[in-house]
Amino acid sequence: MDVSIETIERLVHELYHNSNQLSQSSANQYLTCLQVSTQAWDVVSALLNPNKPLEVQYFGASTLYTKVTKCYHELDPQKQLDLKNELIQLLVSYLSLDGMRIVETRIVVSLAAYVIHSVANNWENAITDLVNVLQPNKLSHIPVNRVLQTLMDLLSAIPEEFQTIYMTQHQKIVIRSALLKFNEQIFSIVLTLLSEPQLPEEIKLSTIKCFSNWSQNTGPLIIGDNHSDIVLLVLRSVCDDNLSQTAVEAITNIYSHPEMHKQPNLVLRLIDQMVGLEPTLNKAIQESNPEMANNIYTLFIQVTETHSRLVLNALIDTPESRDNILKAIAVILQCSSTPGYHSIDETCSEQAFNFWYTLQDDIIASDESRIETYLAIFNPLFHSLIDAFLVKVQYPSDDVYENEWNSYDRESFRCYRQDIGDSFMYCYNILRVSMLSSLLSHFQLAANQLTARVSTDQHKSWQYLEAVLHAFSSIAENVGHSETAYLQQLFSSLPNIPFNYVSSPRLLATAMETLAAYAEWISNNSSYLPNVLSLLMIGLKAHEYVVVSATMALKDITRECQLILKPFAQQILSICDQSLGPESHLKPKDKSRIMCSIGLTLSVLPIEDIMIAINKLLTPIITDIHNVLNQCERESSNIDNETVRTHVSSQLSMLAMLFSTLDVNVKRNDSEDESQMVSNSKAYNSSPQPIYIILEQVLPIFNSIGTKWPTDETITESLCECIKKSVITLLDEIKPLVGKILELLLYLFKTSGQTSVLEISKQLIVLFGKDLDLQNDLNKYFVEICNHTMSCCQTDLRQQTSLLEVFYSVLANVVKRVPLLFSSTSLDVSTLFRCAMSALLLPEKPTVRYSSAFISEFVILSREVEAMNKVVNEEIENLLGQVFVVIGGTYDSPRCVVEHMADILMALNWKYFDNLSRSINSLVQKEGFPTNHVNYEKKSHFVRLILTQRKNKRKLKEVINEFSLTCRGLIGNEYSNQMIKLPF
Repeated sequence: MDVSIETIERLVHELYHNSNQLSQSSANQYLTCLQVSTQAWDVVSALLNPNKPLEVQYFGASTLYTKVTKCYHELDPQKQLDLKNELIQLLVSYLSLDGMRIVETRIVVSLAAYVIHSVANNWENAITDLVNVLQPNKLSHIPVNRVLQTLMDLLSAIPEEFQTIYMTQHQKIVIRSALLKFNEQIFSIVLTLLSEPQLPEEIKLSTIKCFSNWSQNTGPLIIGDNHSDIVLLVLRSVCDDNLSQTAVEAITNIYSHPEMHKQPNLVLRLIDQMVGLEPTLNKAIQESNPEMANNIYTLFIQVTETHSRLVLNALIDTPESRDNILKAIAVILQCSSTPGYHSIDETCSEQAFNFWYTLQDDIIASDESRIETYLAIFNPLFHSLIDAFLVKVQYPSDDVYENEWNSYDRESFRCYRQDIGDSFMYCYNILRVSMLSSLLSHFQLAANQLTARVSTDQHKSWQYLEAVLHAFSSIAENVGHSETAYLQQLFSSLPNIPFNYVSSPRLLATAMETLAAYAEWISNNSSYLPNVLSLLMIGLKAHEYVVVSATMALKDITRECQLILKPFAQQILSICDQSLGPESHLKPKDKSRIMCSIGLTLSVLPIEDIMIAINKLLTPIITDIHNVLNQCERESSNIDNETVRTHVSSQLSMLAMLFSTLDVNVKRNDSEDESQMVSNSKAYNSSPQPIYIILEQVLPIFNSIGTKWPTDETITESLCECIKKSVITLLDEIKPLVGKILELLLYLFKTSGQTSVLEISKQLIVLFGKDLDLQNDLNKYFVEICNHTMSCCQTDLRQQTSLLEVFYSVLANVVKRVPLLFSSTSLDVSTLFRCAMSALLLPEKPTVRYSSAFISEFVILSREVEAMNKVVNEEIENLLGQVFVVIGGTYDSPRCVVEHMADILMALNWKYFDNLSRSINSLVQKEGFPTNHVNYEKKSHFVRLILTQRKNKRKLKEVINEFSLTCRGLIGNEYSNQMIKLPF
């Protein structure tokens, strides 16, 4: 490597000043290689000549840092000592120069890294020596503040370098012990500087950072003799705009340390002192200083959240701390109540969400003897929090929301509302019934206000009522099904809300979400179902924004209330029929959800009623599809029309949803008592399932659609989804139609090669693979699928990795559950096996995973099938060669796929131990295989370990992983030391 100073200067200039990306990339590659080369030590001094361009000096300083941190071991003891003197001289010389701060900083961290390497052996007084060197009175030619700034930067950097430089656990312990001797000296300097009233802010920032780093970045938490005095000074710095953020970070970092719980008195003392920041906080709010307010809120939240258990205990055990603790929590409540819309007017209120969760979680987890006291203390606080959230969660006017807010603002507010919804649930965990009472009072007030404004034709403010409904829906999951006192009043009042007179769709959409949230409660209170259905009818006819929520609500309610739907079935079907009518403005997904509700509702009706409804329902759909197909016959251009294809796909999706939910084997009891329900389990039914009749009717249509659009991935997936849902619903009852289904699937697969066909194929093969009546058809189908897949993979395997992933996931399942299919003489098992071996070298982890799974299952079964046994015996050495290539990374196989080779080796070890021993030993003899990083001894050791690990897959994976690192030349570095410890 050319390491001449001229070459380096030229390349640095190209890197920073040449606009040609190729030249920049080439220069960057060369310079990066230079930094890790041993020659770099020889050029650093020349590069750091003050007469050189600034970018050259900066590169020299960066190279110096790289060498000290990562290549310190390259120096002999004398050169290490020389390096110390050179670093100190460099630092002092740069202190005399102006405009070189960027270079000086790199020299500072280089010297800090040197301290980490040397403090435990050949420079035991490193910190003291450096403090003595950087004394203003000894460097009188340099401004005092410049010297003090550099000293504090250097002291701050030492703990940071301790955290970042890689070292063994033993080295870490020894170096930490050497550093801890200087703690009191460091803290004494910090206290002295922070006590100086005229100390420049930049030095204060470095001093505060130094205090934080030495307190908690060397491992254990360090509480020095001066700790409390320093914390008080740092706390005062919180009130300074320029120091505030750094001061807060220092305190929160120290007081969030895992060992801080051992210092409860210090934590409580800090909370007492923090309360003194309230005047500063109030002033910041009055003067519209959000940065300062945010910093103070952060301090209160982080400290109290980290020590919430201590705070709770202190409320009872330390009465003298109660007032200040409650004041601190009141500050956090104030944070949650910050006026304005989050992300638009303020950004601090979201900080408190996790605190409220932690607080309620710790209260609930407390001893029973204490919970009652906590509930009495916090009941008013949580009610105040609810009131605050009911304000914060409210939407702005639609005009502002749609026209003034951008998409990012709206999405941020949506997430914020979701977080408030979660917080409502936490509040309910504490307040229980009293929260329902409070929300009902809010609901009645909001509803009355809205109704009054509607009757007087005033501006109709709907946001308050919408916020209350949002709160009700947020806690639905935790409200018991037997609750009646408050929810009955809510559901009795909902129909009285004048939704039709509110222009905004958001109130009605949230009402729909509330109905969906309480679907299970409604199933236990069926008398409210008529009111609910009436509201749903309003929602389905409303704005498209509401329709999404309405169809979701109808779907949830029909699913949860299915066994009590019979008395309301005609009303529901009428609602759905109107929604799907010619005038419908529903989108395809909305229609699919409607179809789900139809299927669930029809399932509880007598078969005669079902068929009448189905004929009425399906006739328009089938007619529509026929019309589209006929139109495509007349005008071939429509086949490629995206609108036509999307329409056909949406119609198929509707059918798929019907197939998945219409199941007459899910019945309610014929008893007059609606509350007595039978199990949801399948029951024998002598009548054919309606889905069978429908599927038999539409299969010819499916064939026509498949013929028209065989290569359209979306349509193919929709067809397969219809078949899949039918199979899940009908199970054995679909058997008479399996032959026709297989013909359609085979045509689709041969035409398009879509993986969705393989997924449904797995279902059918596993379900009917052992059925004697279907054995021939399935066998032929399976052979055709395998042959076509192999023909697709003959040219470029890398282009078929997605297909291979699904194909071998199917085969791994089939070989395990329907091994009979692999006994067929017409199946070319040899080609399947070899293709799976080739797929092991692909870079995609899922493909390698399923190929490995197939091979291992194939090997396990092969002893029972002669053709498979022959393949394994013929290919075992090639297979092992592929496995070694993957493990060694010979052809750039990624590390993430190596673990899957354990499945193959374990299967061979179990079923072909002798063959494995012979074949693997022959591979060991190959020189330079799988890579030059492993010699004969290492390979022999690896083989011995493999042959002994016949049952412990976890241990085998560890062995393979370590050998893989060795093969790739990674053993012995930081990455490998971390990786070989990982349990798989």
